[in-house]
Amino acid sequence: MPTIITRAITAAQQQRYGDAVHEIAHPIATVLDHTLGTALAQCGGCAERRERWNIQADPDKAAKEA
Repeated sequence: MPTIITRAITAAQQQRYGDAVHEIAHPIATVLDHTLGTALAQCGGCAERRERWNIQADPDKAAKEA
Protein backbone atom coordinates (compact mmCIF):
# COMPACT_ATOMS: atom_id res chain seq x y z
CA MET A 1 0.00 0.00 0.00
CA PRO A 2 1.42 3.45 -0.85
CA THR A 3 2.80 5.42 2.08
CA ILE A 4 0.45 8.36 1.50
CA ILE A 5 -2.56 6.06 1.83
CA THR A 6 -1.20 4.44 4.98
CA ARG A 7 -0.54 7.87 6.54
CA ALA A 8 -4.01 9.06 5.61
CA ILE A 9 -5.67 6.03 7.17
CA THR A 10 -3.62 6.41 10.35
CA ALA A 11 -4.42 10.12 10.54
CA ALA A 12 -8.12 9.49 10.03
CA GLN A 13 -8.14 6.95 12.85
CA GLN A 14 -6.09 9.00 15.33
CA GLN A 15 -6.79 12.62 14.47
CA ARG A 16 -9.57 15.01 13.75
CA TYR A 17 -11.04 15.43 10.27
CA GLY A 18 -9.06 18.56 9.33
CA ASP A 19 -5.78 16.90 10.29
CA ALA A 20 -6.63 13.78 8.29
CA VAL A 21 -7.43 15.83 5.18
CA HIS A 22 -4.17 17.74 5.69
CA GLU A 23 -2.22 14.45 5.74
CA ILE A 24 -3.59 13.68 2.26
CA ALA A 25 -3.67 17.13 0.68
CA HIS A 26 -0.37 18.61 1.86
CA PRO A 27 1.95 16.10 0.13
CA ILE A 28 -0.07 16.50 -3.07
CA ALA A 29 0.18 20.29 -2.81
CA THR A 30 3.93 20.03 -2.24
CA VAL A 31 4.41 17.95 -5.39
CA LEU A 32 2.30 20.41 -7.37
CA ASP A 33 4.36 23.31 -5.98
CA HIS A 34 7.60 21.72 -7.12
CA THR A 35 6.18 20.71 -10.50
CA LEU A 36 4.20 23.83 -11.38
CA GLY A 37 6.04 26.47 -9.36
CA THR A 38 2.97 27.32 -7.28
CA ALA A 39 2.63 27.91 -3.52
CA LEU A 40 -0.33 25.70 -2.67
CA ALA A 41 1.35 24.10 0.35
CA GLN A 42 1.47 27.50 2.09
CA CYS A 43 -2.17 28.31 1.37
CA GLY A 44 -3.70 30.31 4.21
CA GLY A 45 -7.18 29.17 3.24
CA CYS A 46 -6.18 25.56 3.75
CA ALA A 47 -4.99 26.28 7.29
CA GLU A 48 -8.25 28.08 8.11
CA ARG A 49 -10.34 25.25 6.73
CA ARG A 50 -8.29 22.67 8.62
CA GLU A 51 -8.86 24.54 11.90
CA ARG A 52 -12.59 24.98 11.20
CA TRP A 53 -13.02 21.25 10.51
CA ASN A 54 -11.05 20.36 13.61
CA ILE A 55 -13.22 22.64 15.75
CA GLN A 56 -16.35 21.05 14.31
CA ALA A 57 -14.93 17.63 15.19
CA ASP A 58 -14.15 18.76 18.75
CA PRO A 59 -17.31 20.25 20.31
CA ASP A 60 -15.52 21.03 23.61
CA LYS A 61 -13.03 23.29 21.85
CA ALA A 62 -15.81 24.94 19.85
CA ALA A 63 -17.74 25.70 23.07
CA LYS A 64 -14.65 27.29 24.65
CA GLU A 65 -14.11 29.57 21.63
CA ALA A 66 -17.76 30.65 21.43
